[in-house]
Amino acid sequence: MRCFQGIQIRIKTLLVTQVMVALSVLSGAALMAQREIPDPKRTHLHALEFRTISGKVTDRAGAPVAGALVAIENERIGTIQKAADSNGRWGFRNLLFKNEELGLTISAQGFLTRKGKITCTAKNIPIAECGLIADPRFILQNLLEEAENLRQSGKIMEARHKLDEIAKMDMGGSLFNIALASKYVLLGDLDSALEVAERGLNLARYSQDPVQIRQALENLGDIKLHRFEFRKALPFFMEALEQEPPNKDQLLVKIADVHLLLNQKESAVEGYRKAMRLNPELEKQLQGEVAGITSGWTENKVVERDRNEKKAGEQAEAELAVMPDRNETLVSVLKKSAEYAEKLETAAFRYVCIEDVIESTWPNMPYAGKNQYRYDFQIIGNNKTIVEQRKLLSLNGLKMNKRNAKQKTVFQSHLKTFAVVDLLGRENQGKYNYRILRNESLNGKAYLLIDIRKKAPQKGDFQLEGTALVYPHDGSVIRIEFNQSSIIGHEGRRRASLDLGFEDAVIKDVHWFEVQKGGLNFPSRSFLTERLKLGDVLMPHYAVEYRYSKYAFFSVSIKDVRYR
Repeated sequence: MRCFQGIQIRIKTLLVTQVMVALSVLSGAALMAQREIPDPKRTHLHALEFRTISGKVTDRAGAPVAGALVAIENERIGTIQKAADSNGRWGFRNLLFKNEELGLTISAQGFLTRKGKITCTAKNIPIAECGLIADPRFILQNLLEEAENLRQSGKIMEARHKLDEIAKMDMGGSLFNIALASKYVLLGDLDSALEVAERGLNLARYSQDPVQIRQALENLGDIKLHRFEFRKALPFFMEALEQEPPNKDQLLVKIADVHLLLNQKESAVEGYRKAMRLNPELEKQLQGEVAGITSGWTENKVVERDRNEKKAGEQAEAELAVMPDRNETLVSVLKKSAEYAEKLETAAFRYVCIEDVIESTWPNMPYAGKNQYRYDFQIIGNNKTIVEQRKLLSLNGLKMNKRNAKQKTVFQSHLKTFAVVDLLGRENQGKYNYRILRNESLNGKAYLLIDIRKKAPQKGDFQLEGTALVYPHDGSVIRIEFNQSSIIGHEGRRRASLDLGFEDAVIKDVHWFEVQKGGLNFPSRSFLTERLKLGDVLMPHYAVEYRYSKYAFFSVSIKDVRYR
């Protein structure tokens, strides 16, 4: 079986010559395109012969896809297209070809487009059944339309359940979550709308797309208005305004309206006037509004405004005086984390635990399935090196007893105990830029989420980067989320996603360190998810979760370190 840029070719024997054709699917490892060079003794590159290429288009369940468009092309013949019949069958018959390579494209409404290449070295070239993957954008759009139809027909509870079903799928990017949030608003479920809108904003910030960020910010501000949380709405609108939106005049009017609701008349008038300067057509709408606000102003109101502003300024200065500087906090935390990393780097430990691994590939994707592994797991750490030894106890519920077992998952995880040293160690801090993102509360403790970005690529040096959840009192780390660039093999997964018709593979890798022993935090769980991106949709594809339990520590020792 040969593989040509995403298409496997199944060769049918005919007059001594063999050719194989079939669409390939995304396997657990990244697809590698392979090309076999024809034997010049068996092929005649300049001879034209009549050839027939035929096949059948189906979905992943094997049902025919009627009307699917099949195209073959190269520089000599251009592009030739055929539509599949009601049984999904298609064919190009009695065409003159050399022993040459052709591009093959199969597309259908509601499905992802598949592409590949075939080599014509036989008179009849049968293409194996092509299992097209449903386009997730159509799936989500259809579900949203179903929910809207239920709402319009008065079936409010059923519409709500349909939206909940969509939200649980967690397939949408930022723009989809904006649309989903608006549907919840129409149903009056503002709590769900807020939750979905916040998720949309997080996805937009992750994408770093200024258009998506601006739309998500304005959407979240609108939902705050629906909840009568006027003061909380303002920061979202103001940040959206900083993105230089095309509707800047309308956004200024919205901000001015909020100021007016808060009885901040001067700010409201200022906003209306800015909007009118940007768009003179708004004068007819807003001049009366501005005149009505300003007609009641007196000199006393101006004096009162100045007095209030002075009082607010004094109060803000007083608050800043007792509030620790964010940069000072960061410097203090980094110093403590360096000390913690030094303890960890000099530590020696040995323990055993149970490791449970659950690996899943989502339905309607190639090789869909679920595997569960349980290992007896022994860990030895010393000199910033970890030795892992596993004995497989069970596989999918069946008892096993396999010593020195190797991991069988697509993505293989190794304990990241010493990742803290790489990211926060004293000698490594010069390689990174650090920034406090926010405070997080966990089990009654306050943590700081710190963003860790490499300053510049180090030649010949693979660098991790991501975020760390740090306990500011001792610098210990309880969670690390690695950026996609820190995951070995992510480029291969991206290429494989392109072969399936997607735009990218988005991978999330999170490790928790919740088990404490001897003043150190040890791994407790980790998970990795892969979603395939297509436009604004992120379709779940793969996930693997690791959980550790039943710890038995034999030794944990730390060398005596004098902190600098």
